[in-house]
Order: sequence, then C-alpha cells, then structure tokens
Amino acid sequence: MKIAIDCIPCLSRQALTALRMIDISDSKRLEIIREVLKYSVTVPLDDSPPAVPSDTMHRIIRKLSDNADPFFNIKNEYNRAALKLEKNVSNIIHNASDMLYTAIKFAIVGNVIDFGVHHKRFDLNAKIDTLYRQPLAIDDYISFKTELEKATGVLIIHDNAGEIVFDKILAEVLKDMGKTVVSAVKGGPVINDALLADARNVGLDKAAKIITNGNDYVGTLLEKCSTEFLQYFNRPDFLIISKGQANFETLNRNPRKIYFLLQAKCDVLVRELNVELGGLIFWANH
Repeated sequence: MKIAIDCIPCLSRQALTALRMIDISDSKRLEIIREVLKYSVTVPLDDSPPAVPSDTMHRIIRKLSDNADPFFNIKNEYNRAALKLEKNVSNIIHNASDMLYTAIKFAIVGNVIDFGVHHKRFDLNAKIDTLYRQPLAIDDYISFKTELEKATGVLIIHDNAGEIVFDKILAEVLKDMGKTVVSAVKGGPVINDALLADARNVGLDKAAKIITNGNDYVGTLLEKCSTEFLQYFNRPDFLIISKGQANFETLNRNPRKIYFLLQAKCDVLVRELNVELGGLIFWANH
C-alpha cells in the first residue's frame, strides 16, 4: 500500500493523539508538534507505505518527550477491559455453529482498539457488541479454511494491546484444531502495539508460542525482523494471519500469501480495498 496525500496531514493528527497520552506541558506539546510539522513537509509521495513516515513521526515524539512508551497506560487499561469480556466472547464462540469463523470475526472486531486512530477512550463492550453484528465487507474465509486443513501451523502477526485478548481466543481455537500457533508481537514500544509483557499479561503464552519480530517499527518491515520471526514467516507449512492496518500497509504486496484481519479506519485503505469506512476485512493478498 502506497503513501497518499491524505497521509501527510494525518501525521499531525496521529502526533496529537500520542502527545495526549503523555503528561507534559502544553508548551512541550507545541514544540513537538512543530517538529512533526517540519518533518511532514519533507515526506515524499513515493512507493513507501504510510507506516514508514508514521514510524518516523512516533520516533520524534518518543525522543523529544523523553518517553519510551507513550501508550503504556492505555495499553494496560485496554488489556484489562478486553479481559473482562473474554469469558462472554469465548462462550459465544464455543456455542457457535462454526467456532473458527466466529473466532476470526471477533479477532477482526478487536482491531477497533487502535489508539493510532482513536484519540479518546471508548466503551469497549459497546463497540464490540455493535461491530460483531456487522457483516464482513471482504470475506476470504472459505479460502482460509481450505488452506488451513493442509497447514501444520499458523503465524499470527499481532497488532494492538487489548486486541490480543480476542486473538488469544482465536489461537486457542486453532490449537484445539491441532495446529501449532506462533504469535509474534513487537520487539519494542510503538503506538499501542502489543509487547511480550502484554502477551503474558493476557495469557496469550498459554495458547501459543510467543516470539517478537525483533524491532520497534510501525507495521512489519521484514528487513528489520529477527531471524526467528523470518523462519516462521517463510515456513511453507504455516499460514500467516496479519492483524491491523500498519501490518497491512507493509505486507499487502508481499509475494507470500497472507490473510489480513482488520477494520478499515482511513480513506486511503478504503480506496485500496474498495470498502466503506469502518468495514470489517478478512482479505488474502493472492
């Protein structure tokens, strides 16, 4: 997915969201926003994914605010909020006529927990309830289910804290189907992406083998990823599930077949996939 002109002003909006997460003075916020604006006028409209300038912007914020993890508190808050819903969601999935499909849908719905986009806290229970009633805008489930039968394992490339609770339930369903599940989280703090500590805090390590991608970049830049991550990514007997928009932006052109689970949260993605804003997506790139 290529950067578009829409992405340039979006950088300052994302920056303001991040800066609202940090306890600093307004004068310091203004100083950092001005640095982000200086950077944004230099961003070229080339073949780079939008995640690339977004990554640079977040690095500016972390450096100038002297805060290595601006989203630390909200990640913990939404891990706790999602865990409160886990039992009910799990019951719905285990009573469904197609447990796998229902688990996948909840994993997609969980992508609403995205503070790279949302700047205000929201009622997670109400959001999940509303979105679960919404049909998928793109649905490649039949292809996924067919290929899963032949696969020995699944690599899940995770996105946000909180969201990983719903991913955990999907991992449990896949594990119960006899599949090896490997869950990859970020190697360092970026936006509200899940880290090893988040995975362990929500019990994801009980459902899957937890690894990191070995870096703290927005999205998944394979040239920055660890050898361990790449070994699983390149295994022909593994299917790949990629969660969230930044991972979509950086992986949707990859020659490897990848199943993307996400909610469409910006106009650039809406045009890319020809869906409505807010659409729930289960899309394979081949």
